[in-house]
Amino acid sequence: MKIINKFYPLMLLVIALTSCEDATDITQQGELNEEIAFQTIEDLQSGMVAVYGAYNPDAGSNGTGNALFLSAIFGDNVKSGLDSNGQGNQLFQFILQPSSSPAQNIWSNRYATINFANRTLRASETLSFDPGSVEETKKNHITGQLLALRALCHFELMQYYTVDTSDESSLAVPLFDFVPNVDVSYTRATVGETYDFIENDLLTAQSLLDSTDPDFDNVFYINTNAVLAIQAEVSLYRGNSYGNTIILCDAVLGNVPLASPANYVSMWEDTGDAEEIFTLSRGQGEASIGQNFYFNAPDATGGAFLEVSDELIGLLQPDDIRSSVITRSELNTGAGVLVDLITKYPGSGDGVLINDYKVYRSGEIQLIKAEAQARNNDLPGAASTIKELRDIRFATAQPLPSYTTLDDALLDILNERRLELAFEAQRYLDIKRIGSELNLGMTRDASDCATFNSGNCSLASGDFRFTLPIPQNELNANSIITQNPQY
Repeated sequence: MKIINKFYPLMLLVIALTSCEDATDITQQGELNEEIAFQTIEDLQSGMVAVYGAYNPDAGSNGTGNALFLSAIFGDNVKSGLDSNGQGNQLFQFILQPSSSPAQNIWSNRYATINFANRTLRASETLSFDPGSVEETKKNHITGQLLALRALCHFELMQYYTVDTSDESSLAVPLFDFVPNVDVSYTRATVGETYDFIENDLLTAQSLLDSTDPDFDNVFYINTNAVLAIQAEVSLYRGNSYGNTIILCDAVLGNVPLASPANYVSMWEDTGDAEEIFTLSRGQGEASIGQNFYFNAPDATGGAFLEVSDELIGLLQPDDIRSSVITRSELNTGAGVLVDLITKYPGSGDGVLINDYKVYRSGEIQLIKAEAQARNNDLPGAASTIKELRDIRFATAQPLPSYTTLDDALLDILNERRLELAFEAQRYLDIKRIGSELNLGMTRDASDCATFNSGNCSLASGDFRFTLPIPQNELNANSIITQNPQY
């Protein structure tokens, strides 16, 4: 069952309230405020659905976008498409400014989602039910989901806007567990403070979720597996207990195992949900993920303004199920040339450019586990975990990797992440985090660069542009926030 994200008047209230002057205490007669709007558990449920609807890492079209678009265009997995009119040209050439669309969009979307969550949480405090009642249990379950979404958004903000997520004394992002006043400016918390904030939200969320809820096993809602997945990635980033990271991954993989080849294909066609842990439901009138790459449809005549890079195609092997999911070559009869289509989002029954967005799935958790094992001085264990993933993706059993050093393992894991997580908003962050340890930046094949007439084919490890700038809109409104270096 999908989330039906219709914006009822109550949901519109949640959205509209983000622009209200909180510092103004004037209440007009008959005004629809939170206390009036949220009176039942059904009202609170509707408010929660609106928060899910606000979170849009997959949004994008015609050369602008959010996290998924940034990772594709700034990375090494795309080239200019046959029908390109220059979409994404500046970002492909590593021209990144505080006014660039991903820097603006990721910041504004995550903080809008946090704001919606905090408003719904504040409204929930006005609802009182008998202890142990069905309504109280449901309220706690909704609260747990909202806290997990708030934690996830703060974590993503830290990943994109923090120079060094391993330096706990360095600057991260502003933290909000309240609805801020519009006339107050807020500073950036430290990395350590941000990790503590996120971990506390996730622990509280875990304690509030109700395993008997009818939607508990629905991948379109936050459940225990989703919280464990977020905790596992946060734990890997923080790096203070890789043993705990492995435990978290094993817990998820025990509940949501890797998909068989047939089920893997069905997952991307939105006809099955094997391997999915947390997915954003997409239907007609909502974000159309295909618009990140196409004007009209995911085929050779559908106006592909981005295509799969020659470099990525060269890494894919025919007997790897991921190859047919990621791309196919198709003849554009009008132009008489082959088009290297991006086919990970092939369209669905909801529309030719519409697919659900997989936020977390078991393939990523398998890779998190392998990396944690390598960093925990278990190189043979990391190799076995990578082999397990490859065995289920390939038609035949694959050789066991041999890692003699941590760098060997990290390089192989980085390369495997490129294949497994292509076009899933990971490549930019992977090069920023793992590449910096290996002294590897972004290096594109000359043939891919030529499609954009770009002389910028590489970005050195540790380059300041692997951290997004604090966006211009925030700088204009917040006089005390600190910009990232070199912007």
